[in-house]
Amino acid sequence: MTAFKLHNDDCSIVEYGVEVGDVSSLPAAPDGFRWTEVPTPALDYTVELLDGKYTAVPYVFSPVIVLSSTKAAMRNALSTLRDVMEWAGCATPVGRSDTTPDSQRKVNGAVTMALIASTAGAPFSIDWTMADNSSATLDAQGMIALGVAVGRYVSACHDRGAVIKAAIDAAATIEALEAIDIAADWPT
Repeated sequence: MTAFKLHNDDCSIVEYGVEVGDVSSLPAAPDGFRWTEVPTPALDYTVELLDGKYTAVPYVFSPVIVLSSTKAAMRNALSTLRDVMEWAGCATPVGRSDTTPDSQRKVNGAVTMALIASTAGAPFSIDWTMADNSSATLDAQGMIALGVAVGRYVSACHDRGAVIKAAIDAAATIEALEAIDIAADWPT
């Protein structure tokens, strides 16, 4: 493959790069533009007019741009990981519970019913399906305990995510970012 960049005569506009197997398949350059051969991959190079010659020059990204882009990518990865961890399930006093968004909604509803029954002095019993598909018969206090455990787990996941996000935001160098292990120390 041979790589080329499209640019105008003074290189103030450097458009896209292409890689072709046969130079004859290179499209005609528009008026005022020309193709200059560059190393592959073409996206890693620009063209500059140096001493009257069109010269392929590697892109040099500003350290600020690299740091900012890396931080954004790490924050996105962190957000995804936080969701995965939050939805992974947690230990409760009655066994492991699901913690997907739908499960959290169901826990919230069941805890609300348990609180209403408890406040009214009415009996409460629910057969609750655990993460392993076993069934646990819970009274009001058991359901509330399960709900509190799920709530604390979800909160702990968000707290861990906030600590990692703060470390990402505070990092002043790429090396500092590379030292952050976004997969470490999540609650289980």
